[in-house]
Amino acid sequence: MLADEQHRRTPENFPVGRVQRRGIPGGGWSAADIPLLDEAAELIGEEKAGPHGDGSLAGRAARDQRWAYGHVVVDEAQELSAMAWRMVLRRVPGRSMTVAGDVGQTSAPGGADSWEGALRPHAGDRWRMARLSVNYRTPAEIMDAAAPLRRDDGGPVSVRAEGVLPWRMRTTERELAGRLAAIAARRRDGVRWRSSPLVIESGTLSRAYPGKGVT
Repeated sequence: MLADEQHRRTPENFPVGRVQRRGIPGGGWSAADIPLLDEAAELIGEEKAGPHGDGSLAGRAARDQRWAYGHVVVDEAQELSAMAWRMVLRRVPGRSMTVAGDVGQTSAPGGADSWEGALRPHAGDRWRMARLSVNYRTPAEIMDAAAPLRRDDGGPVSVRAEGVLPWRMRTTERELAGRLAAIAARRRDGVRWRSSPLVIESGTLSRAYPGKGVT
């Protein structure tokens, strides 16, 4: 990255709050680039931003690299990378945060394996973990089925049950289209299924339904 005045990209070229709306040749920006651009702006410095966005409090904060907050709430925090944590903490000098997440559900490649590893580098011993004991969203049947796959003690206890047990069915690629049609027919006939997720090999549906735009 070049930092001289001739080549340096200023906030007018890629303000951090708007990188997803500005493309670059070869694929454009992604959400993973935002912490990197924020780190670059912190190290290199940036010129005064132009009049982007509205005049609301959120718009002013998005335009100001030095904007700070007294307290920040971070949801799905297990997905934040180490660089993303640096971006967040630059805006919370007092380190006052409410962090919500579940490291048993981390899916991002750079996400957290433990809260100790995610928070201790930034907060030392000045953090406290509270485990939620009640699950208001996921039915008991799903939690029971997922318990052997979780990396913790099984998670919170569900307060409701649907009365429908999860099930699975093995099939071949040749039989897949017919099996899916049968499942759809059962739904039309009033079987009480709120959702029917499929776990299959990538590309299988497109081969089962050629020319249908199914992926």
